[in-house]
Order: sequence, then structure tokens, then C-alpha cells
Amino acid sequence: MKTILKINVCFLLLILSTQKLTAQEAADQRIIKVSYMNMPLSSHQVSNNAGVSQESRDNDIALQSSHKFYYTLLIDPKTNRSIYKMDSTKINKPENQKDVQLMINDEFKYCVRQNQDSYFLNESIFNQKFYSEGKLSDIEWKITAEEKELLGFKARKAVSKKEEYLITTWYTDDIPVSSGPVNFFGLPGLVIWSEDFFRTTQMTKIEYLNNFSSKFDELYTSLQQDFNTNKKKFLIKENIFLEQKAELTKSMISVMDKSSQ
Repeated sequence: MKTILKINVCFLLLILSTQKLTAQEAADQRIIKVSYMNMPLSSHQVSNNAGVSQESRDNDIALQSSHKFYYTLLIDPKTNRSIYKMDSTKINKPENQKDVQLMINDEFKYCVRQNQDSYFLNESIFNQKFYSEGKLSDIEWKITAEEKELLGFKARKAVSKKEEYLITTWYTDDIPVSSGPVNFFGLPGLVIWSEDFFRTTQMTKIEYLNNFSSKFDELYTSLQQDFNTNKKKFLIKENIFLEQKAELTKSMISVMDKSSQ
């Protein structure tokens, strides 16, 4: 009985120390690195047309899932700055669709958070470039009571208050940093899974980098220069851009619905 009690106490101490370590890691001076993978696929794009065969649906999903985009999120807890940027792409089409071309409607290049309240980003929709400046208040969240285990973490579901944005996230306060992919800020924890009309994104890895602050600053400066150079032609406020994307996706869904009738 004493042996069992000792094991249980040790196990409890291990859990508590891990939780404290996670919070401490987020609060210290090290850069937090989060890796994400996204696919140009979402539940909003899957056809519900009764006239479309299950095989055709499966082929569409397989083709979209074969295009993977890899991103890195770097967070500096000390300054509330962060960098989310595309690193690489990997395409591995199914054998029966090697000659099929998939049009990527929305390509997200980077999002840089400057401070507690503002950020800038670069995104292309239908090959048209947009450079936008935004505030964390651009996306307001409705935190639900829905919880589940996800990617090894206890996660809670949150959705955009403006339903037309079609944004769903799962975040974990086990990692107490208010950040995530794209420009999904403002939640009480790290976003580990998200979906909007154009893409589904999930975390694949998290780590803590020592002696990386200077490299973070170099990358931050490089992206800031890119943004300042190009924004003159393509600048838009993010809150306006979000509304325009909502109108675009609404029209795309309308076309999809009509084609299924």
C-alpha cells in the first residue's frame, strides 16, 4: 500500500512540475517555436450534393489533402511580438490524380505581430496580393463550453463572433500564450487547430529556442522591410479585408449550392 501511495505521489509531482514548466517556458526569455501544417481543405468546401458520388468526394478530399503547407510561428513572450510565416510546401498527389491541377485560392505568406495590439500580414487570394494592417480586435471570439483532448492537449473550442468569417479554432491554455496560426490572436491560450473557408491548420510541434533573439530580430526586420516596400500598391485595413473575404466566401458557397441543385 505504501509503495502504491509513493508511486501516485511521484506521478502527481511529475504532472505538476510539467505544468509549471510549461507556464515557466512561456514566461521566460526564450523564443517559443510552434510548427504548423495546413491543407487547402475545409468542411465548408466538401460537397453535400446528393448527385455527387462518394468516390468523387473522396477523390476531391484526397487531392486537396495531398497539398501540404508548412509554417513556423515564433513567439517572443518578452515583447509580445510574433512571426508566422510559410516555410515550405509538399505535394504528393494520389496516383490516379497525378495530372490533375489543384487551384490554391488563398495563399498565406506571413503575419507579424508588432506588439500587444497590432500586426501586419501578406496574403494572396486568387493570385492577387494583399498587404494588410490589423488590430487584435479585428476578430472577436465566442468561447464555447465544448472541450476535448486534441494533439495531446486539453483544448477548448472558440469561433469568430461574426459567423460569416467561418473561423473555428481549438486552443489550449496548457500553453498560456495568446497566439496561433494566421492572425488568430486574443484567446487565452495557444491555438493548436483551426479552420476557415480556405484551409485547415494544425500544430505539429512546439519547442523552446535558446540564443535565438538576434535571429528573431533579423527575420522580423526582413519581413517588416518587405511589408513597407510592397504595401504602397496593395495596402488594406485587415477589418475591411475580413469583410471582403466574408463576401467572397458567401458568393462561392452560393455558387456551390446552386451547382448542387
